[in-house]
Amino acid sequence: MDSKFINSSNTTGSDRTNSPHFLGVQMACFIVIAVIATIANLVVFFRIVRRGASRASDILILNLVSSDAAVGVFSIPLDITEKLSNRWPFGGPMCKAVYPLQTALMSVTVLTLLFMSLERYRAIATPFKHSPSGRKKISVVIGIWIFSIIIATPYATILRFDGEFCSELWPADSSSKIYTIAMFVILYLTPLSVITFVYSAIGRFLHKHTKNIKKINSINQVKNLSRKKYNRNVRIAKVFVAGVVVFAICQLPTHVIWLWFELGNGGQWTHFNDVKVLCNVLTYLNSAIDPFIFGSLDTSCFSCIKQYGWQMVSLQRCSSSGYSGERDQILASSFNRHRRMNALRHKKDSKQESSESKV
Repeated sequence: MDSKFINSSNTTGSDRTNSPHFLGVQMACFIVIAVIATIANLVVFFRIVRRGASRASDILILNLVSSDAAVGVFSIPLDITEKLSNRWPFGGPMCKAVYPLQTALMSVTVLTLLFMSLERYRAIATPFKHSPSGRKKISVVIGIWIFSIIIATPYATILRFDGEFCSELWPADSSSKIYTIAMFVILYLTPLSVITFVYSAIGRFLHKHTKNIKKINSINQVKNLSRKKYNRNVRIAKVFVAGVVVFAICQLPTHVIWLWFELGNGGQWTHFNDVKVLCNVLTYLNSAIDPFIFGSLDTSCFSCIKQYGWQMVSLQRCSSSGYSGERDQILASSFNRHRRMNALRHKKDSKQESSESKV
């Protein structure tokens, strides 16, 4: 979460306190969101770990739910404590750490969604290419966190604890405006534009694929396998798109209101702080919704297993994710089973012929 947007460290002390009514609503919403975000994200995290996070998409989902869980465990409780104290109760060192951490967590979320879209395109458009190695997957996650810390560092340098509040002390008014615009471009406009382009390309690819399925004149088994693979790719793509749409909706109001504050006269509006409360709730709500969206992938997988059988789902999953080694093992197992069945059938026929010859 971008602390410059979520918190009010760049406002004066008189602007920090909302009306008691809105403060009560905000605290109630924060507590509910924190509990849901913490429990739900940890459940998804441990389910993926227990299952084995071998796919690139699993690693990225683990990274996403980890950052969302950190929002519920650290960001929201610290926010609640600060607002109830009506001051900064954590001291000088925490002043330079907490707000930048929230900025980094927001960056991790959006960059993870970006790499999820790229990985989904790779899995759908080039299913038979080898997936990234384990080292590359970990390198991507580490790179996301390093970049997120780097863009949060300038914010840490201008935070000062004056004994009562943790406030921003920019060298010039233009510096604050530049940073706000930069965060909007880096953490919202650019990644969402790229994600939109990538999922549009995926949509075009799947549309072309469904036309090819209709043209298949081969046996029904091949046609059904292609159709099931197509349906599975569409279902997973819809889940990932839903996560991006929720992020865009939850984060946009906060970006808009702070751009208005920096570039317009939003700070002079009487109800600015009240609207900011609603924007903060929406921003944190994103972390509570994500685990339900991406956790549904397990449910989809189980429904596939029920409907099509373990072997069919495994073949589709390996083909769409590029795990040629696992796919070969499944095919080899199927071949061996078929060979054993033929041997038994041949043995039975031989016995029958032998008995007939005796007669």
